[in-house]
Amino acid sequence: MIKELSETKASSVDMVFVLFIFQSSLTGLLVAKDEAAQSLSAISDHTIELTDFTHYVEEVDELLYQLETKVQKKAKDTLLIVPGMFMDPTTGVLSNDSKAVFKKLFDELDLKAIGFVDSLDVIKTIVTEEDYLLVECSTSMTVRLVKAGHIIDSQTKESSLDPSADVIELLHKIHEKNPISETVVIYTPSTKEGVVDFVRSGIIGFWGCVLASLLYPTLILYRLKRQL
Repeated sequence: MIKELSETKASSVDMVFVLFIFQSSLTGLLVAKDEAAQSLSAISDHTIELTDFTHYVEEVDELLYQLETKVQKKAKDTLLIVPGMFMDPTTGVLSNDSKAVFKKLFDELDLKAIGFVDSLDVIKTIVTEEDYLLVECSTSMTVRLVKAGHIIDSQTKESSLDPSADVIELLHKIHEKNPISETVVIYTPSTKEGVVDFVRSGIIGFWGCVLASLLYPTLILYRLKRQL
């Protein structure tokens, strides 16, 4: 059964529901879109496991309900972030089968779609145009500062039992020569979970993401302004 949530008092800030669809999970992000200030800000996010795609409508309904309950606002628009498996490789847009799947979702949950983004395209754009930090973890920890595809600085140390402390130490070394602000943090798939939790907690305030199955939605905010 589709849940309903009463609206709060009118506001100049609209809520946008950003839905990230992965093979085994769904992640929802509520983004506050302030037209007057021309700003976007992530308000709340929630992830659920997706064990059976045949029931994805109910899962999305529950996901959106959890998010809207947290902020006591209803989402006005919906933006899809989808992996390449849903795209037509010849046209670069949603395949006909995918369109049918998502039409069912929008119709049953009464959602207003404003567009879609290929998650791989987002990553490609960032690694070629944006400034970002690349963190690699194995027996050693390496942090590289990359600007528009070029490595500007690289710091490495042996990994310890505290990956968060390792990251902080290397970031400080880079920051001494190259001030870091508003920088995307990208991780290799082998990144230790402790480092992921460290960035997600917002200790330094960087937007973070993990490549492959660990992609975090906050990364997309760097490109959302072109869509909203």
